[in-house]
Amino acid sequence: LETQMCSINGRLTSLVNYQYNGERGRRRGPSTRGGYPQGHYPCKDGYISVSGGGQRWPLTVAALGMPELLEDPRFAPPFGQQSMEGKEEFERDIWLPWLMARTKQQAVAECQVAGLLIGANMTIDEVVDDNPQLDHRGYFTEIDHPVAGSFRYPGAPILTEGRWWRIQRPAPTLGQHNAEILESGGSTWEESDRPSDIKPTGLRTSPGSDGKQSAKKRFPLDGVRIIDMTVIFAGPYGTMFLADMGAETIRVETMNHLPATSRGQFARPSKESQMTALSSPYPDRDPGPRPWNRAANFNAHSRNKSGMTLELGQPEARDVFRRLVEVSDLFIENNAAGSMARLGVSWDVVSKWNPRLIMISVCGFGQTGPWNWYRGIGTQFEAAVGHASVSGYPDMGIDGAPGSVATDASSGVTVAIAAMLALHQREKTGRGMYIDISLGENFLPHLGSSTWTTPSTGVWPGRRATATGGTCRVRTPATATTSGSPLPSVASSSGRPSAA
Repeated sequence: LETQMCSINGRLTSLVNYQYNGERGRRRGPSTRGGYPQGHYPCKDGYISVSGGGQRWPLTVAALGMPELLEDPRFAPPFGQQSMEGKEEFERDIWLPWLMARTKQQAVAECQVAGLLIGANMTIDEVVDDNPQLDHRGYFTEIDHPVAGSFRYPGAPILTEGRWWRIQRPAPTLGQHNAEILESGGSTWEESDRPSDIKPTGLRTSPGSDGKQSAKKRFPLDGVRIIDMTVIFAGPYGTMFLADMGAETIRVETMNHLPATSRGQFARPSKESQMTALSSPYPDRDPGPRPWNRAANFNAHSRNKSGMTLELGQPEARDVFRRLVEVSDLFIENNAAGSMARLGVSWDVVSKWNPRLIMISVCGFGQTGPWNWYRGIGTQFEAAVGHASVSGYPDMGIDGAPGSVATDASSGVTVAIAAMLALHQREKTGRGMYIDISLGENFLPHLGSSTWTTPSTGVWPGRRATATGGTCRVRTPATATTSGSPLPSVASSSGRPSAA
């Protein structure tokens, strides 16, 4: 496994965009990229993360209850959302005063009613000890270690009907099972000990397919059919891997609206607006007559897929969709919780159409719990599980939070892994299943030991690296107990050590 080749997929859009326009990605600092309000902002008791610019400007206006701003040329898209002067005026005179009159949870609750993509920046202690969403879903699991003691650890990255995921034993102490493994003489690995119902027979196709295993199959998922109703990045990135492995992946889209950032920010942006934008996803900054077919982000992750349009509110389209479900293996979507029910294609419906169907739903907080209806993108859901509170340098404040969105890529990989596991499980049971994936829960283990080492010390983590002159010290047990020699300097042009 070549880690560089795997991780570079997370930069797909930038790589394609460079070929479109010759523009190299760079740190932009304060800018209007994507419009405003965008990023992390202070409120009465902390910070929030919001994505409310560009195409989402009407949601910001609705949340503020100020309809007069909708077409205000100082702020409105396209040109108002590109104006640094407009951004500074809006934030200074309207947005920040509104936020500072509210706690982060009050601001989130009010904005979510309007559909604005917003989340509270949570600290690690709030994530572990005061999180009604994670508690409702039973996310944390208690593990009693013979040496370290009993603590709550991040739990299952996916939820399934049968609760596949479980803790069978704590982490082993060094050499704990030497005798047990050596005395077995390797018999625990013998093929004869494999349970009779688990055989390496490969993947069968669903009832609607030809039902035959072709000797000409070249890829692991040849013969598997996927209905892909994913948007933005996490979902499409996951189905991209499955399509790369040979699955017939059929994107089902609507022509009634354009999901923001799935096929570009706007349905019909003008060429003039693209020529003055900080960056453009279109070849030569020209949207052309059908911009949705030229956007770098969509074209990057939709390789190896087929595409069709259906308006599921129409009876004829619903009938076509039902026939497609009947001959498919997987149905994958990452829309807001409840979206599929409103379209009439929720799990309780499609599972009756095809009992062998596997459905995977992905959203920010999962399908259940008090926050399940909250809308956002990866940035908001990372902030809600503490990422922004432990990223960057102590002297940076909230501007140390990264602009990249790691949870989308990591959740996309989880989608692909979950799909493969579900296909294997179906071979044993003969039945399909429903899988619920939360971006926040999936990302939390990426924070490392932050969520379980601190309860034992009573010290909750913050940003750990410090800039001292031209050196960088990292506050970890390894450096705290040694001579304290500084790490080699890796300084940026500003004198601050570059973040790894």
